[in-house]
Amino acid sequence: MSTQAYGYWKDARFALQPIFRSEDGKPLTVKFWWMPPATEYDCMPATDIPEFPANLDSAPRGGKLYNTETELKIVSGEEVTFYTDNPEKVPLPSWELLEMQWFMHRIAGLLGPKEPYREEECPSEIEHMGKVYRVDLTL
Repeated sequence: MSTQAYGYWKDARFALQPIFRSEDGKPLTVKFWWMPPATEYDCMPATDIPEFPANLDSAPRGGKLYNTETELKIVSGEEVTFYTDNPEKVPLPSWELLEMQWFMHRIAGLLGPKEPYREEECPSEIEHMGKVYRVDLTL
């Protein structure tokens, strides 16, 4: 997984739904889902099941991923297969952990953004090298 893709996955901008694994442990197929943008204004009853549209082709704020073989954008609902020739020495990701991450990313996606994005506070990832603390000295 590329660094950019890993960053999106870590931030729950997309989720991988495990759908098939073989008995020999060589292929593992997942479905790719961009998490729909949530806002603090979204509201729905707790009994409703949220939708994950199959037509999303990018993350919130425009992040995109491409299939390097076809040079096409990766869209929600697309199947991705991971392969290994030697499951003993180079195992594929654990089915159970992928499944748990699938549930966790959907929950995180429903919660919305971690914090509002303010370009003036953090203009680029390169310039932001650590936590930013704001101190209010007025009493």
